[in-house]
Amino acid sequence: MTIQAFEFEDKVREWKLERVKFGPFNLLVGMSGVGKTLILDSLRRVSKAVIEGARRVPGCAWTMEIAIDGKRYVWSAATSRPSASVGAFYMLDDMLEEDGEIDASYEDICFVEESVTREDGSVLFNRCDDDLVLRDRPMPSLKKTESLISLLNEDEEIKPIFRAMRRFLVSNAHALTRTYFPYDTRRFERAESKFKTLDDLRDASNLSVMAKMLIMQNRFPDDFKKVVSQYQAIFEQIEEVKVGKLSEFDPAAEGPDIPAEWIAVALRERGVPRLLVHHRISSGMIRTLMHLFELALAPAGTVVLIDEFENSLGVNCLSQVTDHLLERSGDLQFLITSHHPYIINNVPIRDWLVVTRHGCTVKVLDASQLPALNTKSHQDKFTLLTNLREYERGVA
Repeated sequence: MTIQAFEFEDKVREWKLERVKFGPFNLLVGMSGVGKTLILDSLRRVSKAVIEGARRVPGCAWTMEIAIDGKRYVWSAATSRPSASVGAFYMLDDMLEEDGEIDASYEDICFVEESVTREDGSVLFNRCDDDLVLRDRPMPSLKKTESLISLLNEDEEIKPIFRAMRRFLVSNAHALTRTYFPYDTRRFERAESKFKTLDDLRDASNLSVMAKMLIMQNRFPDDFKKVVSQYQAIFEQIEEVKVGKLSEFDPAAEGPDIPAEWIAVALRERGVPRLLVHHRISSGMIRTLMHLFELALAPAGTVVLIDEFENSLGVNCLSQVTDHLLERSGDLQFLITSHHPYIINNVPIRDWLVVTRHGCTVKVLDASQLPALNTKSHQDKFTLLTNLREYERGVA
């Protein structure tokens, strides 16, 4: 799947994103505070609404134009406003990310409108309050707190849309540098037996990246070694990368906050006698590793969201990781934010999206709309960007 265009309004947080077109690779640039992170966050929330329901996007409306296997669809929806306060919503969104729990006041948030339209303008389904039509035929009302894409996911035409909307990867490489996941021997043995091919493993959207890394190492060792080789090309001092139980790598790290039976990543560095577990490795080194595995384990058609891409990545990491992202932009779609001169200078101007904000309205401009970027100037691209009138007046 690729997102062709997107517009979004959040009536709870009181901001609006005007329609923006996306390509295979999208670098969102602009001054701090213009709304780059909000754009990624709104895409994340909308994708989760398919799986988890309207509670993810209370008081919101959006239109997303998508392409799946050569077919184009327009998904439009609007949800009811919450009865809780705005402050409570901010707290709720944070809590949902941590443990998936939800306050009872948000359980009744529902879809008041939802439709999917085909490229030729014909309507696949349409819901307005209690009225539901599927292929021009009225249907009984279905659960309004859930998306019809989820409720009707067994329908042959809706199934690929449902599957595609599950292929959103919100990069978590920065958090994984200090994160562990429970290791259940029986669970992993059962899980490993299910994956006959690497693509089967990539499609397992319910597994964490670390869990996938462990299974990849055990079931598909040659593919695992290829990713490790990419990593060793960046950090030549690394001799080995292993995934397994923390107790196998660093028993001394065990404690009440770090149980032994958790998954850990360990590196063997030239000249260092013992394995280094990921919490003892520099954040740049481990984040680079996690980015490489996130890309290797993402199924074709995945939409990858990376906020502040340069965070914790040293100059020696940026070039290679950026190159890996650009190489995958054929079968993955990237939406990335960055302020870093190296990244901006090395991403083609045609892939830039300059984000601006006027009050509560966010507007995104592509390079073709900015004549100042279509120049033969010898200035580096980062300087061209920062000299743009639209960049300087990013917030008005």
